[in-house]
Amino acid sequence: MQAIIMKLIRLIIFFVLVLFSCFSFGQAIETKCYNDSVIKVNKNEQFELSFGACHDCGARWFLESIDTTGVKLINTINKANPSFTGNPRTGGSVFEIWTFTGIKNGEYKLLFYYKRFGRIIQKKELLTIIIQ
Repeated sequence: MQAIIMKLIRLIIFFVLVLFSCFSFGQAIETKCYNDSVIKVNKNEQFELSFGACHDCGARWFLESIDTTGVKLINTINKANPSFTGNPRTGGSVFEIWTFTGIKNGEYKLLFYYKRFGRIIQKKELLTIIIQ
């Protein structure tokens, strides 16, 4: 009886560890913290936002909302993170660089979220862009 209980405990621990690794894999990312930041730019000026991402983990940043009347997405590129050591749990393997242009004076919100495909959102970044 005790052997069966020990096997059951080991099985439960195994499944808890597997479940934990599914949720935590890639969460420790390096990123500039923009959340609730206010960024001021001149009209027709380009600006960049850089977010660390763990593409090796299947995670990336998504732009959830943008007011295209005032802010225009120009480009997104990925650059290798020079401090990345090869272990996807320790930080982002790339920096996602988002380039925008302010096209109309005003205050605009950009909402980004970070997640793995088919998974829950792991991080959100909300920025206020003021075009002058």
